[in-house]
Amino acid sequence: PSFQLIPKKRGEGLKRRDARDGIEERDVRTFEFDKKFKIGDMEILPCRVDHSLPGATGYIIYTSEGVVVYTGDLRFHGRHKEWSYEFVEKAAKVKPVVMLSEGTRIKEKEARTEDYVQQESTKYIKGKKGLSIVNFPIRDTERLLTFYNTAISNNRTLVLEYRQAMLLDLMRKNGIESLPKSNDENIRIFYPKKSWGLIGRDDFPEEQIAQDYSSWEKYYLSLDNIINVREISKHQNEYVMFMNYFQLNNLMDIKPIQGSVHIRSICEPFSEDMELDQKRIDNWLKLFGLYPEQRIHSSGHACGPAIFDMIKKINPKVLFPIHTLNPAAFKELSGIDVVFPEYGNIYEL
Repeated sequence: PSFQLIPKKRGEGLKRRDARDGIEERDVRTFEFDKKFKIGDMEILPCRVDHSLPGATGYIIYTSEGVVVYTGDLRFHGRHKEWSYEFVEKAAKVKPVVMLSEGTRIKEKEARTEDYVQQESTKYIKGKKGLSIVNFPIRDTERLLTFYNTAISNNRTLVLEYRQAMLLDLMRKNGIESLPKSNDENIRIFYPKKSWGLIGRDDFPEEQIAQDYSSWEKYYLSLDNIINVREISKHQNEYVMFMNYFQLNNLMDIKPIQGSVHIRSICEPFSEDMELDQKRIDNWLKLFGLYPEQRIHSSGHACGPAIFDMIKKINPKVLFPIHTLNPAAFKELSGIDVVFPEYGNIYEL
């Protein structure tokens, strides 16, 4: 998890660590793709793979009892599918004893691409008079690029939030040139209201408005391509706006006009909590005339046939299916000992 639970100072139980509790010192080390590093007696080769989030990695782990291959999350239908294929080639050459394979979409027979997302989205955006709202994982830079291209091809400007602007700048700073800059002429940066709710108002000094935001956020407030809800509301047919479900309250200020559309480009609900959340989301969309939302998605995970092809190519002696709700689907593999791991158990090579 991205947080740590620590004992409460008063009373029993645990609480989430925050800034007031101080910073925990951790031994954090970075690695480079295709360069081995060591943890104890193990030598590990990290390999870049294609996924919906940047930095996805497959691992080839050299131990005294043989080689272990761990796929991580990966796909073979993205813009960088060659990364995943190269990982498979490397893994097959070392003849692993054990393989840990993801199986998120093991029951799915096919995979849709980013081109599919752009083409289908265009059907609902092209020629529309209203605002085009898109929801996709905030760190998914491949989907961001898809909707960036979709906006341009439909003579619109992509509206992102400031955290995405920072992500674009960090990615480019680290050599990812395929992504646009945060100050790209086809991008606007939207700042949501915070506690004071003064952003976008002209009757308060900029210094007071800026107090609502932390230091790194203030940098993007100073850029020329900042946009507020009033501007978006006045010219709705000019924008494709990112808005996740935590930001639907902005619809009260934007007031989408007839001809607006909401495109959902994330995975389907897969738990009871997510299904309950979806009912609340549907109520919001109905209130603003955006229901039903258009569901157009390309997964960050490989489909069943691609996973089976990968496993057969790597050909481990033992396979552990992980990250899947359907482990039994792996039973159809022949010539490979499939072990279904159980929580808390230790497995030796």
